[in-house]
Amino acid sequence: MISFRTLERSVKHWLIFRLSAWMKPRQLPTPPDWASGPHRVLVLRYDRIGDMILSTGIIKAIALAQPTVVVDVLASAQNCDALDGNPYVGHILTIVRRRPWTWIPAIRRIRRMRYDAVLDVMVMAPSLTTTLVMWLSGARQRIGLGDRGNQAALTLPVARIPGAVHYIDHSAALLAAFGVEPLSVRRCHARGTDAPGYSSLRSALEETDRRGWGIWRPEIYLTAAEISCAEYHWRNLDAEVLPAERPGFRLVVNVSAGAAWRYWPAEFFIETLTVIRAAFPQLQCLVIGAPKDSARMEIIGRAGAVPIAHTSRSREMMAIIATGDIVFTADTAVTHVASAFDKPTLAMFARAKADLWGPYAIPGGVVSTPAGSLQSLPVASVLPALLEVIRLSTRRSQQQHRMAPLRLVVDACAWSGESSGEMPQQALVSPRDTARRYPGLARIGMLLIVALIAIPDLARAGGGPLGIDSRLPYDNSGIWARSNQVALIDSMIGVVAAGALWEGGEDRLGKTFWQSVDAGAISGVAATALKYVFSRERPSQTSNPNEWFTGHGQSFPSGEVTTTSSLVTPFVLEYGKDQPAVYALEILPIYDAFARMKTWGHWQSDVIAGYALGTATGFFMHRSGSPLIWSISPRAIQIGLKMQF
Repeated sequence: MISFRTLERSVKHWLIFRLSAWMKPRQLPTPPDWASGPHRVLVLRYDRIGDMILSTGIIKAIALAQPTVVVDVLASAQNCDALDGNPYVGHILTIVRRRPWTWIPAIRRIRRMRYDAVLDVMVMAPSLTTTLVMWLSGARQRIGLGDRGNQAALTLPVARIPGAVHYIDHSAALLAAFGVEPLSVRRCHARGTDAPGYSSLRSALEETDRRGWGIWRPEIYLTAAEISCAEYHWRNLDAEVLPAERPGFRLVVNVSAGAAWRYWPAEFFIETLTVIRAAFPQLQCLVIGAPKDSARMEIIGRAGAVPIAHTSRSREMMAIIATGDIVFTADTAVTHVASAFDKPTLAMFARAKADLWGPYAIPGGVVSTPAGSLQSLPVASVLPALLEVIRLSTRRSQQQHRMAPLRLVVDACAWSGESSGEMPQQALVSPRDTARRYPGLARIGMLLIVALIAIPDLARAGGGPLGIDSRLPYDNSGIWARSNQVALIDSMIGVVAAGALWEGGEDRLGKTFWQSVDAGAISGVAATALKYVFSRERPSQTSNPNEWFTGHGQSFPSGEVTTTSSLVTPFVLEYGKDQPAVYALEILPIYDAFARMKTWGHWQSDVIAGYALGTATGFFMHRSGSPLIWSISPRAIQIGLKMQF
């Protein structure tokens, strides 16, 4: 049986393929002459903070290779901290991934910037959202790896580097678009030799080739105040553990992770730290982690007799890692922190991901398991490797003790948590609790909004309130036929009504059915009222999307999209986390939105407004608890018809 995740991937790849074919330019533009004058390039990197860190070395390489190029970055609230103070980055455009409406001003700003090129740095797999943003950017050049299924959407595809294993080295293939030949750079780099103290450590723990070429090391820039704050944590330990004249040796232990399968059990950390402290009495250990794992940190710190560093911002965590000597972590962004600061590291990996995402050409090692979770990785496999890393690293630390963070340019670091701490207020609007609770719904909503904008030539010549409205090519046949749209809305209303009457409202399923009834009724009334208020003419009535308040139009908002989205939203919110397949229900309003536009029933902004109205109504009905219509119904209806038989 095909799993939902497999089906989801297949649908996404099909959509990317079709969208890329749609985006294929009739004639490829002339390759850019970067040296001819100033150019501006936008890098798309709006995912996690670790991914952003891995891209900073590539951004630096572009800026150094082409001094006439200004590199801007489209970042997210989760990863923009990694770029603070980076001199190789121009503007940082920030979106909040869980607030889909933040994409609208971001896209408008991107278009105003008139970028010469947009760069897709997600090199292992194509992204539907990234493909859409590349299209909407209006950039003349669209650059990316040409072997991921979206090559038709690219104007300047580049070839993957033969022999690349680590993610950073795969990313270096993009440098070819800027006049840099990565393999030539690698050959020159290979003629160098290891710095003192490296060779024994590398040969003792792992082959260098498995951990990257070490050429495009990531970077982040810390301030003197951030370094001073981190040193405060360590100075307290210095006074407790060692005499003032004898500096201690520092081990940073990260106990957080971004996914459940990446967490190593707390009791394993406790057992390991107990042995480590006994073997190295002068070792200073400090436990770090995300704020969400405060209780876990307390348990491990108390049982293992190890101090804890509680921090409120991700950059505080960065500085602590930067001022340490060794890092012990699971598969998180802390691994990339250590790579950037050249810190000996022992990292734990599951699912055979170490080669791609492991430490980047630094001393240390990887302990991995082919199992699906670190829960199955025993202490007996981790402890000997950690003891060896500590023993060999002391030699190197004696030669260059903790000097990297004191440089004017401080190498990259990041925090293990998927959700970073406070973000610069001027760069973003913080996500609301509802978006955090329902990330899948927010993501689907964002995809709908961007997809509706991403129609050929709309962004160039659209009208309406968002500047995106225009007629699509008329099609009232096949899947888009009006009869299919009517059948869909009638079927959805019938199923919800029948389910509510049959189940009643005293169990979870029945309650959700009745919340859907409430949402459909209230949103339908609201949409009808708005139609009369705005009286906008439909595409079938006029080719001008700016015909409002005519007295006879009923285009804004789309009543059917409002209804379909309001009916599915309570089910998505109630069951989405337990049964991810429920998210597939969002396909119904998305289909209806496109179908209404294809048959000239609505403009793009009509269906976006309808989707927003229906989703918001469904959310509030679900949040309100007791269904409204059910509460005033007769007792026989409340308990459900199934109780009558």
